[in-house]
Amino acid sequence: CVITVGGIQSNHCRATAVAAKYLNLDCYLILRTSKLLVDQDPGLVGNLLVERLLGAHIDLVSKEEYGKIGSVALADLLKKRLLEEGRKPYVIPVGGSNSLGTWGYIEAVRELEQQIQLSGDVQFDDIVVACGSGGTIAGLALGSKLSSLKAKV
Repeated sequence: CVITVGGIQSNHCRATAVAAKYLNLDCYLILRTSKLLVDQDPGLVGNLLVERLLGAHIDLVSKEEYGKIGSVALADLLKKRLLEEGRKPYVIPVGGSNSLGTWGYIEAVRELEQQIQLSGDVQFDDIVVACGSGGTIAGLALGSKLSSLKAKV
């Protein structure tokens, strides 16, 4: 099984739930939201709808509790419980931001570079992406620096 943490409408958490389902793994999501939504179910909206349809196990935590305890400790508590149940959980950090995720984006730049070489006529100076935990930016910036693209991220 996999565990990850994010905001109530986290794209990373949704993608993790989809990948887990595809790989036949149970997915445990710790989702940060307002105290109001923790106390009364937020329902079936946005990414939360997709995660629930995929069968993800969802724990809602208030922003206040998240701030006091932190994502690492929350994930570790859930991991400990799952280990006690005989499970083998893998914890993916908030936003998937770790060295493995960084390598993924370095590889993405390498793939982009290959596609540009094949097309022959595509050029650009900038790569623009949304930024949450910073992992995407880190990998793309490093990949760009290491490549012939030299695009500003």
